[in-house]
Amino acid sequence: MFLVLTRQGLAQDMSQAYAQAAYAQQMAYAQQMAYAQQMGYGRQAAYAQPMGPGPQAAAPGVADQAAAGQPCQSCDGLCASACDPNWAIFGEFIYLRPRNAEVAYAVPATTLPPPGPPELGPVGVVDPDWNPGFRVGFERKLNETSSIGADYTFFQSHEANAIVPPGGDFLFPLVLQPGTGSATLLFDSATASQDIDFQRVNADYRSVLACGPTYSVTLVNGLCYAHLKQGFNADFTALNIGATAVTTSSNFDGGGLQTGLELEKHACNSGFMVYGRGMASFLGGKFDNGYLQNGLFGTEVNTSWKAGRVVTILDLETGFGWANRNDTIRLTAGYVFNGWFNVVKTNDFINAVQNDNFTGLNDSLSFDGFVGRAEVRF
Repeated sequence: MFLVLTRQGLAQDMSQAYAQAAYAQQMAYAQQMAYAQQMGYGRQAAYAQPMGPGPQAAAPGVADQAAAGQPCQSCDGLCASACDPNWAIFGEFIYLRPRNAEVAYAVPATTLPPPGPPELGPVGVVDPDWNPGFRVGFERKLNETSSIGADYTFFQSHEANAIVPPGGDFLFPLVLQPGTGSATLLFDSATASQDIDFQRVNADYRSVLACGPTYSVTLVNGLCYAHLKQGFNADFTALNIGATAVTTSSNFDGGGLQTGLELEKHACNSGFMVYGRGMASFLGGKFDNGYLQNGLFGTEVNTSWKAGRVVTILDLETGFGWANRNDTIRLTAGYVFNGWFNVVKTNDFINAVQNDNFTGLNDSLSFDGFVGRAEVRF
């Protein structure tokens, strides 16, 4: 009996020992697995970390930079246009001179042999000189790379000229219709004046094509409306007999599409910059021209002419400027070239009336001059 009990106790002790050993092995295995998982995760995390500081750590975001008041031209890896304020309002002073617009109206002479008199002095020419104008507009930012805007341009020019022949000579008119009676008179003085005015309205969408911390290239697409007005008047006095006057007018109204590029290059860590703009506008419209000649014999000529045209306007501007630290104030100055192609000029229309030939009225008119701009951004 004692032997049986001893054997049963020994068996129980052995089973408990085996159970404790199995439990110990399971716990050790579990601890090893947990440790291995932790070490593996640590290796993966260490492997996932970059070897050096990444771009996000080197350069703050656009919002952080704007909040810090840092200039967008500071070579920090962001596009110069990314930090532009939402609104911009600008005004420009333009000082232009019309080119290829002169009208020769009289010349000193002695006789009237056909086809014309021998010239004895400087030709009387009315040629537009420098005159001021202005341009105003605004721009609204849509996102970091696009914006919309509109602007209005106004320009007027007026030029007058007078001519008196040397003693004993007279003036031969160059703008009268040669088939009229006034064209055969001897004039002793003449005056002339010319006006060339234009107005333009643009509505544009701008999209940044390429940019960096100190430069941007922007595509501009939009709509354009233009009004071009030309006026001419000449008065001739005929040796105590009377006077003859010629008045012409030319008006164009048209609208169409506009496209071009704007470029800016800023100095690193400085507010100074250079810029350039190149634009092309294609306008469909109509020219409305008139010619009136009144002389000693009443109204001698009164005619008009109208025709449709597609007028091309090319603009090229370049210059330099300065912007403050936060790019909220900009001042720029530059030189601009402005060409109008396929237009009806005053001198060409007068020649058409004189020769009764109204074909080939498709010349060019140009403007060039200085431009200064002040811009506020917020």
